Formats: sequence, C-alpha cells, structure tokens
Amino acid sequence: MVHLMTNPTKGPNGVYYYVKRVPKDLIDKIGKERYSISLRTKDPRDAKRLCGETDVQKEREFAALRVGPQPIPFRDRGRGRQPGEMLVEKFQLLKVANLLPMKARQHVRA
Repeated sequence: MVHLMTNPTKGPNGVYYYVKRVPKDLIDKIGKERYSISLRTKDPRDAKRLCGETDVQKEREFAALRVGPQPIPFRDRGRGRQPGEMLVEKFQLLKVANLLPMKARQHVRA
C-alpha cells in the first residue's frame, strides 16, 4: 500500500492548514469526518514540513485507535519482590547511610 502524504491547504487568511479525512472505521470513535488543524505558518516550505509531521502523527493515532487500549506491562525489577518491599529496603539503606533529611529519618523506623 502506497501512503500519499497530505498536502497543506491554504486558508483565506493565508495560513496553511492540515486537512485530512478520518477513515470510515474510526468516524464513530473520533466523532468527526475530517480533521482541519492550523499549521500556524504562512510559509509554504514550513507548511509542507509541518503537514508531513502532522500526517505521521495522525496515522499513528489512527493505528492506536484501531488496536484499542493496551495494558501497560509491569516489569519486576526487584527480582521477585513486591514494589512496596523495594521501597522499604531503599529507605532503610538511606537511613543507615544517614542520607535522609532529619525529618524523614524521624518517621522511618527500622
């Protein structure tokens, strides 16, 4: 599939806009049939560059909407320990090394 880049559209005030039709399968999720976003420039070269960047961003958003929400993976960096246990160990190490501020040391009990 060939991906054609959307060209910027010049508005009546001379400012360029990114205008793109929303894919049919995403109209219900997005709630509109087309995007029209100001590129905030009157320079055609800047408009072409910004239009390309915006097009890539919108295509990524469309792909993410098609896939749906994904769970965030939990990485156990503590080698089998629970996150709370790691935090307690860190505070205990800091308390032993006297690196905690005085107020924090009073609240942490070994």
